[in-house]
Formats: sequence, C-alpha cells, structure tokens
Amino acid sequence: MQFPDPVAVPAPSMAAVAPASSPVAPPRTGAFSRVRARWLPLWVLLGMVPALALGAVLGPALGEAAVDEWLGILLYLPLVAWVLVMVGRRAGVRLEVLFGWPRLGTFWWVVVGMLVVQFLFSIGAVTLTQLVFPGLRDALEGVGEGNLLLAIVGLVVLPPLVEETVFRGVLIERFAVKWSLAVGILVSAVGFGLLHVDPVGAGMFGVVTALLYLRTGSLWPGILIHAANNLVALLSMRVADPTAVPEPTVQESLVTAAVCLALSLPFLVWFIRAHWPRRGTCSPYQWYEWTHGLPERHVEPLAWSAAPGVPLRLTATSTHLVLGPPHAPAQPLALLPLEQVQSVYPSVAPGGEQVVVLLRDGSWTTLQACGGALAANDALARIVQERAASAAARPSPLASPLQAR
Repeated sequence: MQFPDPVAVPAPSMAAVAPASSPVAPPRTGAFSRVRARWLPLWVLLGMVPALALGAVLGPALGEAAVDEWLGILLYLPLVAWVLVMVGRRAGVRLEVLFGWPRLGTFWWVVVGMLVVQFLFSIGAVTLTQLVFPGLRDALEGVGEGNLLLAIVGLVVLPPLVEETVFRGVLIERFAVKWSLAVGILVSAVGFGLLHVDPVGAGMFGVVTALLYLRTGSLWPGILIHAANNLVALLSMRVADPTAVPEPTVQESLVTAAVCLALSLPFLVWFIRAHWPRRGTCSPYQWYEWTHGLPERHVEPLAWSAAPGVPLRLTATSTHLVLGPPHAPAQPLALLPLEQVQSVYPSVAPGGEQVVVLLRDGSWTTLQACGGALAANDALARIVQERAASAAARPSPLASPLQAR
C-alpha cells in the first residue's frame, strides 16, 4: 500500500523541493559503495609478514633466487584474499560480472594494436627512466631467470589476473561509485604505476587497460594484453645475454626512446580521446546493477511520520521502499514503488534533520534515521533519491551501456 499522508510536520514548500537526480546519473548505492579500499594496504602488509618469515626460514635450503621467486608468488595471496573476502563476500560484489564475455566484434584488432603500441611506449618510457635512475637496470637484473615454471606463474599468470582484478576491476568500480569514472581511472593508474619499476610506462598501461575494460565490459582483454606483455618481457630477459651487448650510450638511449615514443604516442592519444568516459557514463558493474537491479539497502532504526514512536526498518530495493518492523521484515507496514517518488531531500525540523519524500500525486511523507543525525539522514536521502532515479530511468538491457555520444 502507498504511504499515507504525514501528521507530524507542516507541508513543505514546493519551491524548496530539490529535483531528483539526473536520469543519466549512474547509481552510487550499489555493492561497491560498501567496499573499503583503504583497508587494502593493511591486508597487503599483514600478508607480507608470514611470507617474509617463510622466506627467512626456507632461504638457506632453497637458495636466494628460489626464495625471491616464491615470495613474488606468495605476496599476491593477500590481494586474492582481500578480493574474495572483503569485496566478494563482505560487500556482496558479484565478481563473475567483472569477467563476463567481452563485447569485441571487430574491436579485437584495436586490442591487438594497443598491445603493440603499449609495448613500444613501455620501451621508450623505461629507456628514459633508466637514464634518470641508473639503478633501475640493477633492479631488473635476475628477474625471471630462475625456474621457468615459477617465472611463468609469478610473472605471466598471477600479475595479470590479480592486478587487473584489483586495479582495473575493484578500484575503478569503487572510485566510480565514490567519485567518478575519470577519477577512478587516474587514481588506479597512478597507484599501479608507483608499484612498478617503470612508473610512467606502467601508469599508461593502467589507463589503456582501464579503457579497454570500460569499452568491452570485461577484464579479459586487459588480462590478455597484460599477460602477453609480461611474456614478451620474460622471454627477452631469459634469451638475451646482457654481457654480449655493450651498454648503450646516452645518445643511443635517447634515439631509441624518441623513436618508440614517436611511433606510439599518436595512437595512444587517439585511443584515450576516443574512449575516455564522458560524464554520466556507467561503469560495467554500475550498468549491470542498473539493468539487473541494485542490491537491497537497509536503514534502522527509522522513524516514520505516519507511525510516530514506532521504530521501523527501511528496506530499499531496486524497485520499492519497504517499511516494516525490524523483527518481522516479511510483514511490511507500507510498500512504495520507487516510480511514484517525485523528489527526495533532507529538511531540518525541531527534532533533528529528517528526509522528505514527495510523491508524484502531490502527497508526501517524512522519514528520520538515527534520531535526526545529519550524516545518517543525508545518506538516507541519497539512497532513496538515487534508487528512485534509477527505477524511473532504468534503460533497456538492449541499449548500449555507454552514454549516447
């Protein structure tokens, strides 16, 4: 049944009613709103302790090279645990959505071309970085030269799968909900670059694979490009003999970098300009939630103007607002289709801040969370407003997930 008219507060002025969210605004109250990316560094640090302790114990028996290879594999396990436990189980993100079948068509040749372009850019970037930081060559010495199987697992299999999932999947989706897609791409790319010995090349690689994820709706193109890039690097390190080739001079390095950058930068600029997300563009997971239904959100204790003095629980689904007792959620007192919501806004009242819900038929009602606390009621208003906008403007599943250009 529809919410009855309120009895606790005077009717609001129509001039004060804030408009509902824009219909093209992506939903910001989905599963990724519950992901807390700030805990990721702590998980990594806690995971490093047993890995380093194990390396110290097994070092004399296995040898330094083998220990380094095993540590490179074990240090990815905390990232995997964080994704599975905190993102998949705790936040309720359906991780399989990130690994759907990519929408490629004839776009596959662009993916292959960007692999070549990105590899050329990486050569140019790392060449310049070695000129600025000569110690970089020493940092790369010995990488991937041990056991071939461990090298493949530690360089070609795990890094593409784990890093693309964390940086291009989870972090971009989380930052898209918190800020915007553009901010998510830039922040994740910078973080990805800072964790590599070639920050410029890795950062650009992060931007390219992020745009591939947005364009294809899947992490697989980025994973495959990442794996191919690392495989070529591994083979070159294992086949090349550094003692047979003299170290290049500064002039030779500058020429090499200039040629690689001149060949790659025009294509990179074109690709980024052509696929950079416009304002209002949904991320792949936001599009999934928009078309398949947002997960339920619960707010309690909640006061309702039509039932003063009765503590209630609000359940916001992708289609309805449900008010009922906390102990009997299956016996709702009121059920409101979100399509009937005209606008939602917080309003200051003598008993604290409350949320005014104005319906399309001219009636209205008020809700109050946590005794009128400002932060709680602002969050409540945002949830109801965005759910109402998503329900009213949910696009057809057959339409493109990107905003019309």
